[in-house]
Amino acid sequence: AVRTRASTYAIGSLRGIIWLNSTLSVAIVKPKMYTLAVKGKNQKATSQVTAVLGYGSQGRAIALNLQDSGWQVIVGLKKSSKSIARARREGIQNIAATDVAVSRSKNVVMALPDHLHGRIFDKEILPHLKPGTTLLFLSGMSVHFGFVRPPSNCDVIMLAPHAPGRSGFGWLLSRR
Repeated sequence: AVRTRASTYAIGSLRGIIWLNSTLSVAIVKPKMYTLAVKGKNQKATSQVTAVLGYGSQGRAIALNLQDSGWQVIVGLKKSSKSIARARREGIQNIAATDVAVSRSKNVVMALPDHLHGRIFDKEILPHLKPGTTLLFLSGMSVHFGFVRPPSNCDVIMLAPHAPGRSGFGWLLSRR
């Protein structure tokens, strides 16, 4: 049986707003033009490795959703994290140290607490980013206030979840 944790997310960036839904179709709303372009299943995105850094409420929901939707996911955690056992128990196939997860990925989801972004980014993420990597933040605070300074050769987007991961997916699953 295939688990379904899919929901719709809005991703905002300077280039527009991207909507991802359970079928992995992507709609791009261009800023100020309000035109809509819908692409079919994004095979290129699903063939890329996406690192989800952190396995708390939001990181867990995003990692499981992407993996269940056919994306190649690697969860980045520190070696002493208590979340490693839970991620394995819930079927996460790839778990690695944060720096290793980043070095293997084309997309990096920053699902870590905001107050840790600066320290972890400088030591464990920035040295391992490849040109063209997409950095996805769940909050704009660390970038806006300068705690994280993404390199100019990386794309930066923000995904603003509408509900806490556990309760949001609990509600979604209860409606099916």
